[in-house]
Amino acid sequence: MGQRFVVRKDDSTTTGGQVLAGSPDLIIGHRLAARRNDPVRCPRCGSVGLIAEGNPTWLANGEPVAGHDHVVSCGCPPGSHRLIASQTHTLMAEESVGLDWQPPGEMASGVHLRFPSLEALQAFQQLELDGQAVRVATDQEEPEEEDEEEELDETPGLTLRLAAFFDGTGNNLANAALTERCRQDDRQQLGEETLLDTIAICERFGFSAPDEHGVFQSHPNDSYGNAPSNVALLSELYPDHARDPLEPDATMAFVPFYIEGIGTTSGAPDSRVSQATGLGETGVLQRVIQSPATIKEQLRLFIRTNPAPRIARLEFDLFGFSRGAAAARHFANEVLKPDGGILGEVLKPGQFGLLADFDWTTDVRINFIGLFDTVAAIVDPLRGDWSPANDLNPGINLYLPPGCARKVVQLTAADERRWNFPLTSVAPHHQEISLPGAHSDIGGGYPALMQEKLLLSRPRATRVSPNMPLERSSVWREAQLEVARLELDGLPGDGQMEPVGWHFPNANEHDVSQRALVAIAIQRRVRGELSRVALRVMRELALQHGAPFDTLNAEDRRFEIPGELHSIATKIQAYAQGAPLRLSKEDNRLLRIRYIHLSAHWTPSSGVMVNKPAPNRRLSYSNKPQQGYPE
Repeated sequence: MGQRFVVRKDDSTTTGGQVLAGSPDLIIGHRLAARRNDPVRCPRCGSVGLIAEGNPTWLANGEPVAGHDHVVSCGCPPGSHRLIASQTHTLMAEESVGLDWQPPGEMASGVHLRFPSLEALQAFQQLELDGQAVRVATDQEEPEEEDEEEELDETPGLTLRLAAFFDGTGNNLANAALTERCRQDDRQQLGEETLLDTIAICERFGFSAPDEHGVFQSHPNDSYGNAPSNVALLSELYPDHARDPLEPDATMAFVPFYIEGIGTTSGAPDSRVSQATGLGETGVLQRVIQSPATIKEQLRLFIRTNPAPRIARLEFDLFGFSRGAAAARHFANEVLKPDGGILGEVLKPGQFGLLADFDWTTDVRINFIGLFDTVAAIVDPLRGDWSPANDLNPGINLYLPPGCARKVVQLTAADERRWNFPLTSVAPHHQEISLPGAHSDIGGGYPALMQEKLLLSRPRATRVSPNMPLERSSVWREAQLEVARLELDGLPGDGQMEPVGWHFPNANEHDVSQRALVAIAIQRRVRGELSRVALRVMRELALQHGAPFDTLNAEDRRFEIPGELHSIATKIQAYAQGAPLRLSKEDNRLLRIRYIHLSAHWTPSSGVMVNKPAPNRRLSYSNKPQQGYPE
């Protein structure tokens, strides 16, 4: 019986694709082991496929672990798309099984291994379980990277550009890929059987209320319900020499790495605690602390693809959205430390091709920092921080001093109003551009089409006599006037908006009048493509300042802008380049009616008004030195 090397998350495929997820309970070399049914991005056919094979003798979370040369099922010809293992330490017996895709149910805890035959047992020479990693030792171990000083020659060293992509709260590229078909707003080409199967699968992830075309009216409020953010999409457009060999005369190499969004883990449920506080193992600070391990894995791949590089200089491009933008800013401050901070142990002379005379103080530079609407919103009661709306954020350094990078740009949300989503500005030291839209209209993550059912006004209390209709109360009339004002702004578009009321029983039976609440309710459909304009703005600004990105694939629907938005997108892109913003009344009305989400509202979530509007306008905090950190 032969053997295969285990495939892991972020490994490549024969079509140039990428494994997008793995088992959170089976970690090999700091990366998640891939399993059958894990998603794989395929650039050849432009779809997200699924790993179709795995080893039945080795289960992780109930699914067979995938190995080198196992088949991926996508839009390519059957058998033509296969996995490529990036590591040569961990082996499995060559015994595979392929089954139809079924989505994960309840997440299993722990790693389950079973060996049904003596033949399978003999294929494993040594099995070591340490609670977090599974490693099979073989006769020939891959040598560790040499720390010895390389011989000097006259060949000029490379500049290695590392690009960090920190995703936002509730945003996860792999989880979004797993439910991509659930967010599609056009399923008319699907057969009835396929449509019913798709609905059943998506409902297991929390999607509900499909209409007659199978389009879901309700999406789960988690990383499986969100579409890929702009940070995630940009990470896939960045050149990657960890996969693609360098040209013989190359003077620069580019290696990107993606950091999962706050409160999320690929293939696992979201952490509500981390999403609420920004703390914990998937919090802002931990994402930065975890980044050196991710860099190390990417550089191992880079060395394997490009043996014996001579790296003289390091540069960084940094991108982040929301709390991911906060993480990117903190990461930048680690880079700016004379010893490289938490990065100094991984990126040091003699390691991963860095020359023996590499000096962090002279050979490291941040090139470009691109931020989408920084919202730190840390809640840390143990350190005296009780509110996400203040600027305390203990332990997180958001300050970007003048000269910290060749260029810093932040795109901010002009229509964000939530009290708990304060902006941390980069002005006046760096460029800040306010674009139409709410928080995720700028950073991305909204599905192409969604249904909003919200309370737009704070419920107001009143008392009415038993025989008096609530519609005749002064509170109701005031709500009607507010509805008329909102209608002048274009709401609710083709939806509905009206006052609503609730009566409550009296606590005292002797009370003559009855208590009631009145608010304004809206129900409408809103589209998500506005964020694609911000993606284009950021990509163009980054290109102008030396950050390389591939061209946008005109056939990739993730980047498509609807025809009615074309002229608006052109005006916004020109504005980002320094022209006046010349949106007409009709442009602004279209945006309000169909594209700008009502992120601030009075609809409770788990009994808490987490999305309540700020009293007047959104809170904004300046770019200033952080307490406890040097300037």
